[in-house]
Amino acid sequence: MRSSDMRKLANILSGSLQVSIAPGEAWAYNHRKREIYYKASEAAILDSDSVTSMLLHESGHIKYTTPWHQITMSEIANEHVAILQKLLLNAIEDFRIEDAIRANYPFAMDFLPEYSFQA
Repeated sequence: MRSSDMRKLANILSGSLQVSIAPGEAWAYNHRKREIYYKASEAAILDSDSVTSMLLHESGHIKYTTPWHQITMSEIANEHVAILQKLLLNAIEDFRIEDAIRANYPFAMDFLPEYSFQA
């Protein structure tokens, strides 16, 4: 998918927030800069459905995640615990935002199927 198409889709999904999109080391979202980063090497070879899935996911963080810089962790003295807590919260947050995306964008179910932990 071309970067111009990714930019259009990201802006549609983010609504009035009008995010920018740029190549980065990984798929991620920067709340402070309002920027979605994509891994250029992956975007060049992934099919458009896969890229759409990634943009849906990152757009979910834009709309539904409280920015990390607004979460106070003053009660945590150990820096390693704070990092572990952030990683754990992000993993849980991924489930929550994808549920919100599926609820608010009916077409999203085609790109972000519900998680299944059945054996």
